[in-house]
Amino acid sequence: MRNHCLTYQLQQTLFIITTIMLIVSCGSDKQTRAMLEKAEEMCETNPDSAYQLLKNYSDDIKKWNKSDRMYYKLLSIKLSDKCDSLNTNEQDILDIVKYYEKRNNKHLLSNAYYYAGRIFYDRQEFDQALPFFLKAIDNAESNDYHLKSVANSQCGYVFMYQDLYNEGEKCFKESLRNDSLNNDTIGIIYDIRDIATVHESNGDYRKAIDCLLKAHKICQSQNDLSLMHSVEAYLASVYTKIGEYNHAKKYLSNSLKEIQHSDSSSIYSVAMNLYEAMHNDDSTAYYSKRLESVGKIYAKESAYKNMTRINLRRGNITEANRCFEQFLIFSDSIRNITATENVARINSLYKIQKKENENQRLRNEKQRLIFFLILAFLSIIILYLMYRDNRNKKREAQFREKELYEKYSTLRIAKDEMELLDKIKINESEKIINDKKIYVENLEEQVSKLKEALNVQTITHNEEKLLNSPTVLRLQQMAQIGKSASSEDWKDLHDAFNADMSDFINGIRAKYPQIRNTELNICLLIRTKFSMKEISNLTGISLQYLSMIRSRLSKKIFQTDGGAKDFDRLLFTI
Repeated sequence: MRNHCLTYQLQQTLFIITTIMLIVSCGSDKQTRAMLEKAEEMCETNPDSAYQLLKNYSDDIKKWNKSDRMYYKLLSIKLSDKCDSLNTNEQDILDIVKYYEKRNNKHLLSNAYYYAGRIFYDRQEFDQALPFFLKAIDNAESNDYHLKSVANSQCGYVFMYQDLYNEGEKCFKESLRNDSLNNDTIGIIYDIRDIATVHESNGDYRKAIDCLLKAHKICQSQNDLSLMHSVEAYLASVYTKIGEYNHAKKYLSNSLKEIQHSDSSSIYSVAMNLYEAMHNDDSTAYYSKRLESVGKIYAKESAYKNMTRINLRRGNITEANRCFEQFLIFSDSIRNITATENVARINSLYKIQKKENENQRLRNEKQRLIFFLILAFLSIIILYLMYRDNRNKKREAQFREKELYEKYSTLRIAKDEMELLDKIKINESEKIINDKKIYVENLEEQVSKLKEALNVQTITHNEEKLLNSPTVLRLQQMAQIGKSASSEDWKDLHDAFNADMSDFINGIRAKYPQIRNTELNICLLIRTKFSMKEISNLTGISLQYLSMIRSRLSKKIFQTDGGAKDFDRLLFTI
């Protein structure tokens, strides 16, 4: 500890000396540039000091040349992002981007693109942010692995926000590749954790756990306790979701030993959810109480919900009422936030789609223009050839006209005779055909009735067999005790349907080929007559969100705007 204090004092002393030297030497453009470059070097290692250094020169910036002023503004935005106080002035960053687009400096241009993306991302204008992140990647210097990594990560977050998990995973893997090339261990850990988030969002909890264990091993090798505890808390959360509570307690106990204030809300939330799943009211109440003071809005909502339930069970009506009132307050806040985020997400998707449609329209117009030019050229050539051939054909036509007229007269007489014979034959054939049609229709009606009776009997037998299958019975038991289904359980359910009612899955996929696994699992559970509460327990999805999914699927599968219950009824028609 003493050595640490001495090192810190030494760093502060060196910083003060450096600042004084730079202040004295800033009498020329060259010295100003040196100060700015020194501030950029300090961005990663000591951003607070670098930010303060730039702030000392805020009054002198008007005296500098434009190049140094733009460099100063870019560094100010960069440092405000590093210090979690991002300057979101849109016009400033767009002016900087426009300036460096006219300069031959890939390093500063790619940084300008990146922080333009960060500003639009912070404002949830993802359709504006994504192109800037992509430009930052394209314009980054070949060895600027750090910028490529963070830009790819930001692209991944944009795609994850839009529920485009596959695209998000590609970006996170590219970020991991760049951090690996840069030997950035901390970045590698964050990249692996982001990939784990993709797997968790897809419901593939085992893959998420494998990624987190890999990140945990790297944390141990680096002896980074803060980051390791964060990964351990995430591991505990995923193990809780799949019901492996012993593993969850093992990793949670480590993360609870030393909690950073910034991580306290998430770690206490994991602890509360774990003990709630284990039906341990004392521990659930303890961590819920801790979240009451340090939790974020979502954590506090869950905490007050748990404390309401526990106090009601214990007969503490007054405290239960207080907690329930707080729960309602935070629930309303979350609903407002969710509504705002949903509107922003819809607007973002709409703008991205609109921009893509506009680009496609321009490409189509260009292709049409090329096509019409080629067509016009070919038309001129064809018209000339047609004109030349037409003269020759006219002469031939006049000669053949007389010959054809004579042949026509002969053929007309023969045709009249043939029509008379055909008429006689047709009358005889029609009577035979009508008799055959009546006979065939009678046979088809009998076959149709037999098929319908056979199909009804087969469907009833197969449905009864499926409902009594070991897989469905096991899932019913799990739903009754509030346990979530694992990936193996879902696979068994799919296998059971494929064995006994394969037409149901095929019918859904035929109507909606893009259906996701989670949505298909919900359809299978409804078809096997699980209640909405049981489906919520098995999938880990709230009843309200289940209703939204069913309403959306009603439109995707049956092209109707009916409600969730209408969707349930229509499923039984497949």
